[in-house]
Amino acid sequence: MKASIRPLFRHHLAKKFIIKNLPPGSLIFDIGSGRGDFDFWLSEKGYKVECFEFSKEAILEFLKIRETVKRPSITLHKVDFMLAGTSSRADAII
Repeated sequence: MKASIRPLFRHHLAKKFIIKNLPPGSLIFDIGSGRGDFDFWLSEKGYKVECFEFSKEAILEFLKIRETVKRPSITLHKVDFMLAGTSSRADAII
């Protein structure tokens, strides 16, 4: 499998934007969070993260990581964001 630099560059830009513009404690929605690597990084920096993912494979990977990386500030919603019906308001959406 060939790795792509694009996701890494997008995460780099998102990290710079978030650190510059949002204080720790801000709530961030991650729509299509995948296995959650970026979300665990955000949580480590003090952000609250609500993740939305519907891929069964990605959810399983997310849960495996969460078993070893305890982050109470991350919530995983196992549903498509458009179907979630959340009443929360986020400071940022990625």
